Amino acid sequence: MKTIKTILIIGVVTVLIIAGFSEEAFAMHPPPPSAPSSVPYSPPVPPSVYAPPSAPLPMPSPQYLLKKWSIDDVVKSFNEYGLEIMNIKPIEEADYNPLPARAKEGIKFSTPSFGEDAVGCILSFETKGDMEKVKKHYLKLNKKGELYTWVFVKDNIFLALAGTVPEDKAREYERTLYNLKK
Repeated sequence: MKTIKTILIIGVVTVLIIAGFSEEAFAMHPPPPSAPSSVPYSPPVPPSVYAPPSAPLPMPSPQYLLKKWSIDDVVKSFNEYGLEIMNIKPIEEADYNPLPARAKEGIKFSTPSFGEDAVGCILSFETKGDMEKVKKHYLKLNKKGELYTWVFVKDNIFLALAGTVPEDKAREYERTLYNLKK
C-alpha cells in the first residue's frame, strides 16, 4: 500500500512540475501592499500530496530486506571448510507437505559419518516471514520431543541438521553458515 501511495505522490509531483508548477507556486506570499481587501489574508495551503524532494522514500517492509544467499553458496562454503555434505538431492514437492511455508528452493543431504540417520536440509526463502514459520515449526517439534534437530538461520538460509550430529560438529556447520561471504 505504501508503494502505491509513493508512486501516486511521485506521479502528482511530476505532473505539477511538467505543468509549470514548482515550489515557488506553493510558496506563501503575502498579498501586494496596494491591494485593498476586506477579507484577511490567509496563505495558500499546499496540497497534501506534495512531498518535498528532501523527504526520504518509505523503506520496504523488513521481511523483504533479506540478503540473498544461494544454496550453492552454502554447499560451496561447507566443502571449503571440509564439512561433510553428501548425497545432495533437491527437495521435492512432497517433502514440503509438513512445513507451514514453502521455500524458494531446497536440498536434502546426508552426513553418514554421524550415523545412518544423520541427514539435513538447506532451504532458501524469499521472505523472512516464511522462514520464521518453518523455524518455529522445527523448534516446536523439538520441544514436543517428536523430532530433534539443530536449527540455524542466516538471512534467507535455513539449515537443519539431525540431532545425532554431535554439538561440536553442529557448531562447525553453524559457524560456517554465519561466516558466508561473497
